[in-house]
Amino acid sequence: KGYQKAEYCLARRKLEEIEAFSKLIGLPVLERVARDVRNCIDVYDSVALSATMSRLLRMGEQSLTAIWDLQDRMH
Repeated sequence: KGYQKAEYCLARRKLEEIEAFSKLIGLPVLERVARDVRNCIDVYDSVALSATMSRLLRMGEQSLTAIWDLQDRMH
């Protein structure tokens, strides 16, 4: 149980970083989904955590694709 708690603490810190970076670069949906994942960790809801983590991965991929597309248009 201690190992799981340590992993959750690390995940929370990384999610806070994702939230801050998303806010900085103007990706409010990614910021919100990262916050949702963090909230699932806080209440130890493993089912919701799985679902929101999957959503975060999809949103992250979509955000990267949008950034790359924008970069391609600029060159």
